[in-house]
Amino acid sequence: MRKKILVIISISGFVFFNSCYYDKEEVLYPNNVGCEKTNPTYTNDLATIINSNCVSGCHTFGRQLPDLSTYAFVKNNINRIKSRAIDASPSSMPPSGKMSTCNTTTLQNWINNGMPQ
Repeated sequence: MRKKILVIISISGFVFFNSCYYDKEEVLYPNNVGCEKTNPTYTNDLATIINSNCVSGCHTFGRQLPDLSTYAFVKNNINRIKSRAIDASPSSMPPSGKMSTCNTTTLQNWINNGMPQ
């Protein structure tokens, strides 16, 4: 009986200490202040952000709509992207948690500057 309890406690401890968590860029890299781009372009800045946060997981041809795999698709869906990725309305995207402040500010700056390619 005692061995069973020890095994259960050991397994529970292993699961607890190895469970999933989400790192926050602002907490891990506090000196990363000012990392956002003030004059971003899609090619140099946004493609990386969109690909790593949206396309790699879901939003590509044949998977989850909208397809965000090209500049044209991103530009055509900018209102939806802004509402989900920046405003978190009706919920935040990506589903793993809101993007870093650095990325959301870069995205907002890109929108404010007319979404240059």
